Amino acid sequence: ARPSSFPLGTIDEAAAQSRLRKLPSLGANTARKLIARGIMTLPDLAEDVRQGGAASGEVLNPTQLSCLGWYQELTEGVTAGEVEEMQAAVLDAAQRYAVTRSNPDPDLGWEIIAVGGGRRSDASHDADFLLANPRLPKGEDLNGILRNILFKLGNKVMGGDAAVEQEDAAEVDTSFHKVSEGNMPKMWRRLNEKGVKPDDDAGLGGGGQGFRGNADYYDKFYGIFCTAAGKHRRIDIVLVPYEQLPFAMIGWTGSKQYNRWMRQHASDRGMYLSSH
Repeated sequence: ARPSSFPLGTIDEAAAQSRLRKLPSLGANTARKLIARGIMTLPDLAEDVRQGGAASGEVLNPTQLSCLGWYQELTEGVTAGEVEEMQAAVLDAAQRYAVTRSNPDPDLGWEIIAVGGGRRSDASHDADFLLANPRLPKGEDLNGILRNILFKLGNKVMGGDAAVEQEDAAEVDTSFHKVSEGNMPKMWRRLNEKGVKPDDDAGLGGGGQGFRGNADYYDKFYGIFCTAAGKHRRIDIVLVPYEQLPFAMIGWTGSKQYNRWMRQHASDRGMYLSSH
């Protein structure tokens, strides 16, 4: 019989946390509450909700309940065709964003690179993309650019309808996804004033709220993409200053163990390597 709960801090509890947190918007605190109520997997959770939510009724919020309805689509492997569809959609949205105000024509300088497990030829439940353009401002002055590109994706991302209807890029931030931006100035300030390594504060730029990502300071979007076939797939988009693109590719391609080894290798030789 399935145990009612696992002792906190055990390997079994950590495994249950990992399984439950594959659902977008479901974070550590919610997973911990579900585990305490005997729910260890997403199928367990879906079945509990189907039967009236005796264990989960007071735990899940409306966004989590909506995502749960698509949990199989959101946790199964993304196909190569779906990655290509997402990549083309993001590139089209970026090309419709005028990089410089003096040039309203579509810009052809954008580069979009698939990273993550898909680039390593590993099965992956999401698609990760780096987005860069040599004509973008260098350094820290990128705030607002990613949000405007997302606005042009419209209803191809969950929650995009509201932004399109209001014609307001600021409304692109919804409960179905998270936009993390504006952290690059903090990184450069820490480096210039204190000489602190960027990764010393991994909390800045992280996903939060169940959306986890690489510990860096880039502007990021963690969300749900709606394919032409009606499938819901997880998508991460990272806006990268062009001069930092090679390091972002290493960090976001991984694997985690490979990145640890590379950074330790650099440290052993008196150097420093990060995703920047």
